Amino acid sequence: MSHMKTATVRDLRNNFSRVSRWLAAGEQVAITKRGVSVGTILPALRAVNGKHSDKSGKPTRAMFRKRFGPEHAAWMKKVYGDKVLPGNSIVQMREDDRW
Repeated sequence: MSHMKTATVRDLRNNFSRVSRWLAAGEQVAITKRGVSVGTILPALRAVNGKHSDKSGKPTRAMFRKRFGPEHAAWMKKVYGDKVLPGNSIVQMREDDRW
């Protein structure tokens, strides 16, 4: 068994992509703050060929269809009708504190 990787709280905040690669590779990561161990992060799933073995993508596709599919388009039409906002209206609402 290899030596456990170590990351600081700052590494989690600023370099999480590196820490997540360690986790994806199956490594455990010890977390330290000011040199004192505060916890350990364990990989959630076993990786098979760089992909999580029990993740089919079906839930993600279903969520995407629900959010951006025909039902969502019908809801948007019902709520907003044919109203089209000009490109700068969001910026104007933010500036006027109507956001």
